[in-house]
Amino acid sequence: MKSILPFLVGNGLSLIVPAPSTRAEHLDLVPLDEPEDRDSIVRDRYMIALEEHAQLSDHWEAIGQDLSKDSDACGDYRYLANIKVYFCTIKDKDLLDERVRGDTDNVHSVAVDAIFPLEDDFEDAQPLDESIIKRWDRARRLGPWYLQQMTARGKLPPNGPGEAPVDHMKNPLPGEGVNIYILDSGINREHNAFYSGPNFRLPHRVVNFKGLGDEDKSPFSRNSDENMNKMTDTWGHGTAVASVAASWRYGIAPGATVVNVKVAPTDSGMHFEGLTLAIDAIVEEHKQNAEKVPRPRISGSEFKGSVISISGRIMEWAGLERALQFAYKNGIPIAASAGNMNTNVDDLQNKYPCAYDQVMCVGSSDHLYKRFTQNESKGSNYGMAVNVFAPGSSIRAAHFRVPTGSVMGEGTSYSTAFVAGMMATILSYEGFESFDYAEGIYERIQANFLNGVLEDIPEGTQNAFLTTGINHVNRLETCPYAGLTNDQCIAINNGEEKGDEDDEKES
Repeated sequence: MKSILPFLVGNGLSLIVPAPSTRAEHLDLVPLDEPEDRDSIVRDRYMIALEEHAQLSDHWEAIGQDLSKDSDACGDYRYLANIKVYFCTIKDKDLLDERVRGDTDNVHSVAVDAIFPLEDDFEDAQPLDESIIKRWDRARRLGPWYLQQMTARGKLPPNGPGEAPVDHMKNPLPGEGVNIYILDSGINREHNAFYSGPNFRLPHRVVNFKGLGDEDKSPFSRNSDENMNKMTDTWGHGTAVASVAASWRYGIAPGATVVNVKVAPTDSGMHFEGLTLAIDAIVEEHKQNAEKVPRPRISGSEFKGSVISISGRIMEWAGLERALQFAYKNGIPIAASAGNMNTNVDDLQNKYPCAYDQVMCVGSSDHLYKRFTQNESKGSNYGMAVNVFAPGSSIRAAHFRVPTGSVMGEGTSYSTAFVAGMMATILSYEGFESFDYAEGIYERIQANFLNGVLEDIPEGTQNAFLTTGINHVNRLETCPYAGLTNDQCIAINNGEEKGDEDDEKES
């Protein structure tokens, strides 16, 4: 700890002045983490993570200045007490390098804020013509190849693009009572893919985070054009991903509520600060929702849990890892995309959040059960960090500008959305109180893998394919998926027989 000398100024305010320090002279500084791509840096914006044992007061004392009260020295100050991280615009390099980074007793890491792109080449997605849209409307209980694969008992023979019957649980509908937080480019909430059930009989299930309006500015989005920071989708990626996670037409958790958390105003992507702030705020909302659930539950319609879906890769930073750990310890599972560079994600600087232990990292596969690849530089990433593969080629999803329109897209963002949907399905049947940490939800998903069925999976990468478990070989008749005991499934009381009867009436 540095020695200090307090003194009084004319207005009676007590200030703290640090004694001369030799840290800078000896280069005994906390490292400054910066991205390889210098163009992605947010100028003069820094993220400071304190040591676990440290308090802000210790840090202010050590540097001789309370930055939370000095907007000239530290512009747009924000502090996240849950993870001991603060954000600051610092233009004085001596303040940053000699004092903030020089406080090695209290500061764990310092990083430059930066913007990182989302994963998918979304411009490849094209609107479908109206005849296909109408055909899809009529095929209410049919599903495309990827839903067929994810609901199958084993590996299916090669099939074409046509639809075929697929199974799903009912009563509750998969995902019911669960919030899937889509951290993306915004969502067109009025797309009819988000109206529940055949003939769109139920109201749409997409809400903006914290009740914001579509024209309101997202607190987690950064763009010089303020119109791009509005909560509504400004380039399509978020609407498509959300529909894959939880729409009646395209998803595997059609009963879930989608929460629009806009962090990426354009394809230029999301920035560190916004992503970290968003995760911290999501956990707080989850805790508030959980506290409102009566014990014991009165009915099955109460809040069941939360899921986070993230598309994109960024560099390592302690503050982001702490935010993810905060979510994980509160029972919130996180699905994150592995990326689409057709390379080993373990070798990349920007391999996070995929590579963090608290996250389920997702790669993509095609209709032939092969790892999705398009060319040498585009395809699903692989590596030890990747936990599971899910369909990510020729995926039908909602079009953000056409409320009845669709697009065909590809990439690990879509695969990640399927995993998020399965996470929501598990929570909708078992409830958040069944799991101390998110690890229990990951174990349920792993129990429903099809192992060893994929091709072109490099050595050292787990060969695991996502299924909903409804036809899994290890599923008990009383259960919605594998990994549960008979007693657990009886306790869930999911009403399958009633659901099957309702299905017949809807067909």
